[in-house]
Amino acid sequence: MKSKALALMPVLMSGIVLAGPLQADDTAWRTTAMVSPRDTSRLPSIEDPATIVKFPVLNDRGEKIGTKDVPARNVWPSMDQWTEKMERLYDQDSGPDTQTLRVWDSDLQANIEDFRIPQDIDQRKNLEQQEDAAKKWQPLKKVERKKIVTSLTRTFGNNATFGAFQNGGFSTEGETEDVKVDQSFSGGGFVFGQRLTVLSQTTKSDSKSKTTRSDIKVFDQNVFVSTDGTVRANKSFTRTKGAGKTFVLGIIPVRVEGKVSGSMGANLDYKAEGLSIKGSVAPFINTKGTASAGVDLLLVVAGIEGSLTFINTTLTSAFNAAVDPLERELRAGLKVDHKINLLSGDISVFAKIRRLLRRDKKFSKSIFSFKGVNENRNLINENIVEAL
Repeated sequence: MKSKALALMPVLMSGIVLAGPLQADDTAWRTTAMVSPRDTSRLPSIEDPATIVKFPVLNDRGEKIGTKDVPARNVWPSMDQWTEKMERLYDQDSGPDTQTLRVWDSDLQANIEDFRIPQDIDQRKNLEQQEDAAKKWQPLKKVERKKIVTSLTRTFGNNATFGAFQNGGFSTEGETEDVKVDQSFSGGGFVFGQRLTVLSQTTKSDSKSKTTRSDIKVFDQNVFVSTDGTVRANKSFTRTKGAGKTFVLGIIPVRVEGKVSGSMGANLDYKAEGLSIKGSVAPFINTKGTASAGVDLLLVVAGIEGSLTFINTTLTSAFNAAVDPLERELRAGLKVDHKINLLSGDISVFAKIRRLLRRDKKFSKSIFSFKGVNENRNLINENIVEAL
C-alpha cells in the first residue's frame, strides 16, 4: 500500500450539529471556502444514538426524490466503510493516493482528521492526455490562390464537471469583381453537465452582394447586430449563468451550485467599401465565478474550497482584401492571434462532522484538478498578391 490512512473504529455519533451552507467567491472562477464565525456551543445536538436522522434519496441526476431514516449509531460505520473503499480504490491506481491528515479547523475550533480523496481516476487520466495533446496541437494554415484560411476547434476538461471549448473559422479571399471576409468565433464550456456558450461572434462581408454584417451573442442571446459597412465599436457585456450538481461523500449528499459571470464581447474596427475591406475584430471572454455548497442534514458543515480559472481568452483577427481593377490584382492578408487561459486549478467539495470523544472529521473530494491550458500564439500571418 502506498500510504496508510488512520484506522477508524465505529463509534456512536452524538453531538451531531447543524450548520448552514458556505458561500465562496473570487475572480476568474476562483472559489475559496469562507466560513462565518459560529458559536458551536449553541448548535443543536443529538445525545441519543437511536435518534433517527433523515437522509435524502437521490436519483441519477442528483435530485431529491425522497428520504430514508438512518439511526445516528449507524452513520459512522457507513462512513468508515466508504473510507476504506476509497482507500482500496486509489491504492490500486498509479496516481495520487488518499490521505488522512490532522489539521486545525478554525470553524470548529478544534484539531480534526481530514480525509482527502483525489479526483476521479478516469478524469485524471483523461486530463493528462489532454495536457499532452495541447502541447502538440498546431492550427490549420491554408494558403491557396486567391484565398487564406485558418480555423480552430478545441475542447478541454470534463463536461460532467468543468469543460471548455473554442471554435473559430477565418478566411479572406477575392476575385475580379468580388472580395470576401468571413470570421466567426464561439467560446464557452460546461458546468456540471450544462453547456454554456458564453460568447459567439461573427463578421461577414461580401462586396458582390454589397452586404456586411457583424453580430454578437452572449449565452445564446443576441446583444449586438450591425449591417453597416464601417464599424468602430467596443462592445462589452456582463452576464451570469450557472448550474448545480449533488456530490455524495459516503452517505452525505452535498449540493454544489456554480455560476459563471464576467464580461464578454468584441472590439470591432473595419471598413468595407467597394472592392476593398480592411480592419480587425477581437472577441474576448473574461470570466469570474461564485460557488456555494451545503447540506440539508443534521451534519456539521459542507462547502467548497480551492481555486479554478474557468475561461479567459482573447482572439484578434486582422484582415484585408482589395482588388485593383487597373492592375487586375488581388491583395489579401490574414493575421490571427490567440491568447487563452482556461481550466487551471483545483476544486474540492467537503463535509465536516462532529463526533463525541474523538476528533471531529472532515471528508474532502477533489471535483476537478488540472494544470489547465495557457497559451499565447499566432494562428496565421499570411499575405498574398495574385494576378486576376
